[in-house]
Amino acid sequence: MVRPLLAQAHVACMRGSVTKRLLSSTASKAHGSASWQGRACEFAQRLPLLEDRATSLLLVSCTHKCSVQGCTATFLLRFQYTYSSGSTELLGAILHKASGQRLDALARTVLFEPLGIGEVEWMHNADGNAAASWGLRLRPRDMAKLGQLVLAHGLWQGRQIVPRDYLDEATAPQIQGAGAYFYGYQMWVGRSLVHQREIDWAAGFGLGGQRVFVIPAVDLVVVLTAGLYTSPLQGTLTSDILNDVVLPAVH
Repeated sequence: MVRPLLAQAHVACMRGSVTKRLLSSTASKAHGSASWQGRACEFAQRLPLLEDRATSLLLVSCTHKCSVQGCTATFLLRFQYTYSSGSTELLGAILHKASGQRLDALARTVLFEPLGIGEVEWMHNADGNAAASWGLRLRPRDMAKLGQLVLAHGLWQGRQIVPRDYLDEATAPQIQGAGAYFYGYQMWVGRSLVHQREIDWAAGFGLGGQRVFVIPAVDLVVVLTAGLYTSPLQGTLTSDILNDVVLPAVH
């Protein structure tokens, strides 16, 4: 009973597609209020126990009245940022179903081969499919190619590899993320202050300190690699290198 009712409220209130919610790691949760009858709306009490406790901030809220006969509950549905590898895995499943290709084969055809990326290692999930949320290993020069593709709005050697409109949305703030960062579509969006000048950037973050920063204001792509997989320095050290070394040198 929980899932159909939550889905009903979700569809009624959502502004934008499910895919966009997954791209921006935007989860939803519902809370019940007012009076209600029977067990039909028991989920209103149970949902707070099921919600993800990861960092999350409110984006949108709206109300929805339950349409189950005899139920007078009103739900508050809130859309919020919740970092979730599961959302990315669902996106991978959507691509697999829509294209009829495994994720690694699709990426090779439409992305890696056009960019001249040949040597990759990609870990697989237990079902044998390439993991959408983890385990892709690239050489730094190939990471830089992906950053350059984003910097050029999806254009590579005169060919539009990724639609410009999509990348414009992907690198723009879609929701407040963790800490001082915003979140776009599977990309972090932030800013640095260099010599009293604010510089915006978008970036791909990988576990251990792998980073690809795209900085349009100075026409720059910055690639960092590290092995800080269990260290809290993987976040602060990479930011320090960008803010204290790289950007002052080019600004």
